[in-house]
Amino acid sequence: MKKIIAFFLILLGLIFVACGKESGIGEFIDKEKISSEYNIEKEDENSIKFKDKDENSEVYRIFSIEKMLKVDYNNPNKLDKLEEFYLNHDWKTLYKDEETLMVSHEEADTQGYEYNIHTFDNSKAELAIIVSVGATRKVSEAELVNMLKEAKSFIKKKYNKIFFGRES
Repeated sequence: MKKIIAFFLILLGLIFVACGKESGIGEFIDKEKISSEYNIEKEDENSIKFKDKDENSEVYRIFSIEKMLKVDYNNPNKLDKLEEFYLNHDWKTLYKDEETLMVSHEEADTQGYEYNIHTFDNSKAELAIIVSVGATRKVSEAELVNMLKEAKSFIKKKYNKIFFGRES
């Protein structure tokens, strides 16, 4: 009887360890798709950063997908804090809703344009997706939305349905 109880206690302990283990960013993203289309600049257990292969294009993009800390993820004011930071540094808000912020900045000296898009899913995904854009021309809001959709396309389909409410 003691062996059976010990077996079940060990099994129960293993289940708790497996359930408590946090998964890395690799479980959520399609790294093969990313590496076929972009240069991976940085990757660790909790984030991946990748950029356009053509560094001389008129619109240059850098994508980041990061797992957020629970304290940051659960903060209901995270977009307001981001927006406040950008506004204090002479950026303009282009678009904002409950989960997405798009901001822009024009460099007077270089006549270049910078855009940042931040989005957070409203599920238990705890992922932040950031698209940073440098351009030699103005980029339309529609183009920025398409860039955000592209960034979301790197999330594995089974997670897209869970995290973004649909499969892409």
